[in-house]
Amino acid sequence: MSVKSLKILGLCSALFIPATAPYAASSQNKDIAQLLVQGHFWYSRGRADLTEKAWKKVLLAEPNNIEALSGLEELSHYNPEDIDRNKLRLARELARQHRYEEALTAYQDAFRGKPPTSFYTAEYFETLSGTQNGWLTALEGLQELTATYPSNPRYQLALGRVNTYREKTRHTGIEQLASVAVEPGINEKIQQAAIDSWRDALLWLPNDPASKSQMKAFLEVVPDDPAVLQKIALAPAGIPAGNSEAYAILEQGKLSQAARLFKKVLKSQPDNADALAGLGITRFRQRRFASAARKLQQALKRAPGKQQDLQPLLNDARYWAKYRRAEKARKNGEYAKAERLGQALLNLRPTQVEGQLLRARIFAEQGQFYQAADAYQQILESHPRNTQAKRGLVDALIKEDPAQALALVSQYGLSEVDYQKERDKLDATRLQEQSKAETDPAVALTLLEKAHQLTPHDPWITLDLARRYQAANRQHEAHALLDTLVSNNPGDRDARYAKAIFHTEAKEWQSGLQAITKIPATLRTPDQQRLEQRLWGLSQRQQAATLMAAGADDEALLIAKSMRERSEENPELGLLYADLLLDLGQTEAGIAAADNAMDLLSSADANLNIQYASLLLKSRQLAKLKAQLLELKFNDTLD
Repeated sequence: MSVKSLKILGLCSALFIPATAPYAASSQNKDIAQLLVQGHFWYSRGRADLTEKAWKKVLLAEPNNIEALSGLEELSHYNPEDIDRNKLRLARELARQHRYEEALTAYQDAFRGKPPTSFYTAEYFETLSGTQNGWLTALEGLQELTATYPSNPRYQLALGRVNTYREKTRHTGIEQLASVAVEPGINEKIQQAAIDSWRDALLWLPNDPASKSQMKAFLEVVPDDPAVLQKIALAPAGIPAGNSEAYAILEQGKLSQAARLFKKVLKSQPDNADALAGLGITRFRQRRFASAARKLQQALKRAPGKQQDLQPLLNDARYWAKYRRAEKARKNGEYAKAERLGQALLNLRPTQVEGQLLRARIFAEQGQFYQAADAYQQILESHPRNTQAKRGLVDALIKEDPAQALALVSQYGLSEVDYQKERDKLDATRLQEQSKAETDPAVALTLLEKAHQLTPHDPWITLDLARRYQAANRQHEAHALLDTLVSNNPGDRDARYAKAIFHTEAKEWQSGLQAITKIPATLRTPDQQRLEQRLWGLSQRQQAATLMAAGADDEALLIAKSMRERSEENPELGLLYADLLLDLGQTEAGIAAADNAMDLLSSADANLNIQYASLLLKSRQLAKLKAQLLELKFNDTLD
């Protein structure tokens, strides 16, 4: 994806969020900082009277406060009626569509030819930065804005974003976004917007060792982020010397093609250490850690002299393969297994934060909240900015010692409103858990309805309630519930994701696809992206099956051709495509497509491995089926 295509995404959801806690220089008195922030909040809501009241209080305590003086000066010329709201909405919509030149004209029309007020200046400048010659002017304007209003995190966020849009200032922008992301007391949505923009900027960095330190700093705050973890794995790491075509392809990032070339060498030279090492490195970069460990281990056995280059990568592959198994066990509720694997991870790397967080989560999910709190506190001693540990600590203590949790809310800069939300969330979660254990469907439904009343915007409780309505043959209510969730939370991607999951479970592939595609592709998480691809493939496969049942095999073949291109880098689509080819009688092409899918397939994904095995059985490829079952057995030995 291009940098420019990402520039203004999320602009309106992030720049218009009220700040609820100070973002100010440490020399400012806390009360003054809070009043400054309150002023910005009311300004964003068009309440000039309350804005003036807050900033005048600042001047009573600090008569020469530049920020309050500048704000009041602007207020003296402020008239909400000067802004054309319809034009403003149009400008924002055009910006979302990346039509920056048109958006800029709409902004100018909205302000009726006058300069925008400071609140609208941030979004105006960010839009300006997306135009052909507007970046430098936008940058200078935002620098002046943040200097005048240092208490407003929206302006800091906009400045950081704009800095990341150019290579020469990207590192500066990354530092600014990181500062907003970890600042205590920042509004949660602004903080999340900063984290998202921080992540995007890191993904634009080159794949070189110099970028690793910045990515590791991000992972201290968001340890499990798959995109950044993959970015680190894609950085050059101990590649054996050689000028083979496969290594050249590997360094171009064409991983599936490189894997095929290495496998081609190994077919005729099974003991070729360089090819084994290359395939191991490829599997690591594909995040197929178990397979990577196996190939690297084989390479070192045949060429011990490569130990200095390959042993660190082998250690990483073993660690992350074990971590993945532990996470899977935790998510499946297999806590004894998760604890055993988690302890092995801590023995391997005692200071690795991912293993520490895993242990804390296992404690919390088993109701061992004091142990979880202790584990989170240990993490914060060495990683004081880790937001997952902060929230995990407060969440664990809410369940056992609400008073202490409330004290920590202040210590970590969280608001009491956030604390109450956590309490409501806790109560709702307990009701949700009770509903799952309840054998009487009517009682379970009542419990979920109570949970939904406490947290009506929670997509997952809403999804569970919709499932209950669906099971009770109240389909209309189920659909209405999810439609309301989406309409009331238009910026919440999880709301649309939950709706897509509901349709997927109901085998309503097309409706699910419509829901998930409402999330912009550039903003989808890896799981959301996979669901979109899966729903697209299933809807195509369903159409093809309908055509074949009607005897229209030629039309079904056209669908197969449309699936081919998208399936080349997606294992699940590749297996659906292969299955369609088999049904069309193209056995050889179907098996080739399935094999290509396996070059992309994560060995940790049991469902897709089983799907591949079923295709081998369907096509009577018994030798390959035996080899596949042996591969699955090897993966189990990594436990």
